[in-house]
Amino acid sequence: MSGEETILARRARLSQVPRACEACKVRKIRCDRSQPCGNCKAAGITCQQTHSIQQSERPRQDNRISNLEEYVASLEARLAKVEIRLEKQPTQPSTSTPASTNPPTSTPTVSKQDASVSPPVSSEPSVYDVAQTPVGNLYEGSSSFISQFQQASEEIKQSAAAKTPEGQQSISESFNQLHSMLHDSSSRKPPPRGPTRSMPDITPLPASVVLKIIRTIKFNPTRFFPGHAMTDIKLIEHLCQKVYFPTEPVTLGHITSVNGIMRLLLRELIITEDPLSKEHDLEALKAQVERNFHLGLETFETVTVPSFENVIAITTAVLKIQNESRPVLARTLVNAGLSHCQMLGYHREITYQKDQSGFAEHKRRLFWTLYVCDKTNSLHLGNASRMQDFEVDAQYPSIPIDVAEKPWIELFHLVIRLAKIQGLIFDKLYSVAALQAPAMERRQWIDTLVADAHQWRYELDRLDGSQVRFIKLLELSMTHWDIMYYTTLTTLLRAPAMPGVSTDMTSQCFQTARLALESHLRAFSGYDGVKLFTKADYIDWALHNSSFTPFVVIFLHSMAASSLEDVQLLEQVVDTFRHAREIHAGAERLYQICATFARLARRMVESRNTSVGMYDQNTDSLQVAGVSQDVPLNWPEAFVQPTGQGQQATSDSDVDAFLNDDMTSILADWINGQPPATEMFVMDFGE
Repeated sequence: MSGEETILARRARLSQVPRACEACKVRKIRCDRSQPCGNCKAAGITCQQTHSIQQSERPRQDNRISNLEEYVASLEARLAKVEIRLEKQPTQPSTSTPASTNPPTSTPTVSKQDASVSPPVSSEPSVYDVAQTPVGNLYEGSSSFISQFQQASEEIKQSAAAKTPEGQQSISESFNQLHSMLHDSSSRKPPPRGPTRSMPDITPLPASVVLKIIRTIKFNPTRFFPGHAMTDIKLIEHLCQKVYFPTEPVTLGHITSVNGIMRLLLRELIITEDPLSKEHDLEALKAQVERNFHLGLETFETVTVPSFENVIAITTAVLKIQNESRPVLARTLVNAGLSHCQMLGYHREITYQKDQSGFAEHKRRLFWTLYVCDKTNSLHLGNASRMQDFEVDAQYPSIPIDVAEKPWIELFHLVIRLAKIQGLIFDKLYSVAALQAPAMERRQWIDTLVADAHQWRYELDRLDGSQVRFIKLLELSMTHWDIMYYTTLTTLLRAPAMPGVSTDMTSQCFQTARLALESHLRAFSGYDGVKLFTKADYIDWALHNSSFTPFVVIFLHSMAASSLEDVQLLEQVVDTFRHAREIHAGAERLYQICATFARLARRMVESRNTSVGMYDQNTDSLQVAGVSQDVPLNWPEAFVQPTGQGQQATSDSDVDAFLNDDMTSILADWINGQPPATEMFVMDFGE
């Protein structure tokens, strides 16, 4: 018996014996079992062996089994972690959960289910096993190796199909194998979690409260950020289902984005005094989700791993931080968000054409929201933008048919176009390369961008919001865009055609700057009686989004033209900044600089001193010579020495110290055509 051949050995031996090829089997002729066989050679067709197909299919089965084993092992590890956390929970006092008054049952399966579906609102840690965020499908441009390979493979396939149709199958199989190797999903998996890595202790809101909030905004749509992706009910429901009723691992991006959105919704419910506030302590819930949101944002994973959920979390954080007057932190997050968008391909239209997730429009709106913030910060802070226009071909968000929603998206389109103009103003007039460009080229860009800005304003005035949802909010928003338009146009008109030589300011520039400051005063007073927002909210917005340029333009014009009207306008604006000082301690520097400018303007106008540049009263234009080491910016001696006593002398001494340092450097850079008032925004807002 020992010499007999076993069944397995016989199968192994027979598997090595050559068999007839597929072509000979189909044609039912004798095959010589060579590779390739003589019949296939004579016919000029591809000779394909049966065992080659089996061998090519076997690795796929083996890979599938190994993948399933890895998945089962990961599920077992997650289950073990959940069991360990659940064992620790009974030691915590159960009275901290307002919704649960009954003692926990003795059945362990019930407690696990309750804890995983409706987490308690207490100091207990979350029972969720937070998985690492998987890297999304990364976008690579046309110059990348993979893109060039795909283009070459398509050309070879088409050529092979035209010349040798019989060989098309084998060629396609070869390219498919190469394609799977180049797009191996394992190469995009996050690195294994180190033993020292700790996840934030995030305590989610009770699921019952979240469900009530969703029902509320379904019945009454949110007023905050209408038309934005973060306030879309479809996306909110999707994210909440992922977090509170998970069927797959929950990532930190999911949890952070949900907490950021819930913070926005709770803030609105508190301000509008929603009936839900009678059932729950909304202030405590808002503080809880805000803490969770900050914990998620402070992790390395959120700002480094590109994913749809992380982009949502970062965009929500940018909108929050912009309303807290923290421009430096906001710019850092904008850069991180746009880096994610670029790696995911949100700036390319082809990405949306291939998107099958059902959230392509949300991704589009997220990208353009970050784009607008990027261009606005670029001009106001005097730095190049993160996203360059020559990289972008994504279309604007689609305009809905609903007349109640349509004006908000149309306004969003206009906001994007204004951001493009702001980006071009910096690139073509204030960047390092632009400051060295010929005067003729700079003048052409100024004229072109002025025409674009006028066309933008014309279309803004034609926006029909008669049937829009939240019409009062749209009217308030239009006042904001008045400020943005006039401020941007002032920055454009004051750009010197010959940087470092002279700065020419025309009557059009002065009139635009005056309209910008008047719009600021009108917007500030418009918040009286508005329940949804306060003057503090406007100050938050103004400190981050408005520019200092109109104030400087009117300051120079008041002294050159000896205009008391301009001085009074400056003083009215300073009064609004006094409120900013009361709201934000970090705005103290802005108030002091503006107040000093206004005091100096009044002193020079009252003394009838017109020594600032060359002013032409007939054309209402001012030419200010460039400032350099050879030609420094000097102030008349009559205005740098204290002339009064007591409080006036103290005020004048403050002016003297300011003239020697801040004002001289700010105006010198400003006159020479440097980015507008960069130093004004390097302020401490608690960052």
